[in-house]
Amino acid sequence: MGTTGPVHLWVSALMDKIAMDTKIEIKKTEKENGALDFGEWKTMEDHEGRWLQKVLVQLHSEEELKALHKAVHGKRLAFSGSDTMLQVDTPYLDLDRLGLGQGMAL
Repeated sequence: MGTTGPVHLWVSALMDKIAMDTKIEIKKTEKENGALDFGEWKTMEDHEGRWLQKVLVQLHSEEELKALHKAVHGKRLAFSGSDTMLQVDTPYLDLDRLGLGQGMAL
């Protein structure tokens, strides 16, 4: 996913837009380390601090996962000078059982 500007700025703006569009209450975590609390997100980075083009989100429920998946999975998004496709996945829930099919990390 290419873009213009520092990653921390446009990813925050993108996540704010997704939260507003889906009406799911999510905000960037202020913690440097440790598990996310419900309703928090953070970028996933390698051991050198480079963004892996993935965002980890701790949702409150399966219903929020369904809403997020329905709203953004597989959809093209033009944002901050880039055109990208968003994908949603979870290793903890069977997306087929939820009627969502397979995906990948957002």
